[in-house]
Amino acid sequence: LDLIMPRARIDGVGFLSELSTRAELKNIPVAILSGIGGIVKDALDPHTARTLRICSVIEKPIEVARLVRTVRDILKLSDGAGDGSPAPD
Repeated sequence: LDLIMPRARIDGVGFLSELSTRAELKNIPVAILSGIGGIVKDALDPHTARTLRICSVIEKPIEVARLVRTVRDILKLSDGAGDGSPAPD
């Protein structure tokens, strides 16, 4: 999920809020990919991250290998293979 989406009807924060309120979608793990990733990491407390299912925050520009590792880690967690903690950055 990108947080700033200028051409979209809704920004990333609004989308994330909507996702967390819908029963059929609220358990979907989220990775934030953003040009303001550093600011997000500094502002995001662990409780909020767990509540919103934010597993990782990756700052742009994105290193493809890191993105692939992060997605694999998230898929392992959502498949029940992990311990439920967020994927490492």
